[in-house]
Amino acid sequence: MTEHVFDVTAFRQLFPEFADTDKYPDETLSRYWDWATLRICPYDNWFLCGERLQYVLNLMTAHLARLGQQSAIGDDPGGGMVQSAAEGSVSVSMAVFQLKNAWQYWLMKTPYGQELLALFEMLTVGGFYFGGKPEGSAIRDVGGIF
Repeated sequence: MTEHVFDVTAFRQLFPEFADTDKYPDETLSRYWDWATLRICPYDNWFLCGERLQYVLNLMTAHLARLGQQSAIGDDPGGGMVQSAAEGSVSVSMAVFQLKNAWQYWLMKTPYGQELLALFEMLTVGGFYFGGKPEGSAIRDVGGIF
């Protein structure tokens, strides 16, 4: 199995928001990559492999880095989008997403997480099937008995 490793130069080209080496040192981005690999396995598998897995890991790294930035300035974007805003007497209304679980809520907090969630939903559109007896993929029962 191939393990994907962090390429900080490619990451900065892919996500120019993190190009400032003073604001985002290589060590910091590398730490976010390590945290991303705690959530998404960095080894090629039947679901994610090659360039797709590298991109997904980079998206998760960017998501974590953006969350770190938002946390540092005390900003919590929640899980919605600004639907309308006013200036006099300051009024903002938010369109709240209909989310199924905390994972989706957490991913909706940054544009990178939103892209990651959309990618995962696209890849899993038919669902998955795990389990079953080995006979399900054979003509005979296990052991050669009909």
